[in-house]
Amino acid sequence: MNRLLSFLEYRPRLRNILSFCFSLIVMLLIGVGKVTAQDLNNSTLDLVANLWMLIAGSLVFFMNAGFAMLETGFCRTNNATNVLAKNLIVFCVSALAYWMFGFGLMFGNTSELGNSE
Repeated sequence: MNRLLSFLEYRPRLRNILSFCFSLIVMLLIGVGKVTAQDLNNSTLDLVANLWMLIAGSLVFFMNAGFAMLETGFCRTNNATNVLAKNLIVFCVSALAYWMFGFGLMFGNTSELGNSE
């Protein structure tokens, strides 16, 4: 019961945070129309594409760390180190496989795959 009361005490604060986020999203959506009315050159598009890849890669990195913590929480204490080591090895092998194959598939020349570009 005490936890419920403590949650209800923070409710106005949560309402303020949500209203701020909503108003920020509305302001960003209103401003997008004016920004996208311009012609974009290739350097701007490349910059945005690289920025998105950096953000998405960092999200995947932190998602992997979150799953490692989740899986560690489900095991016994004496197996926690093994589970974390396994998750680290899986991440390293995945990064190596992406370096070897994935980057070329994502950004390589597609004319060899049957496209007529």
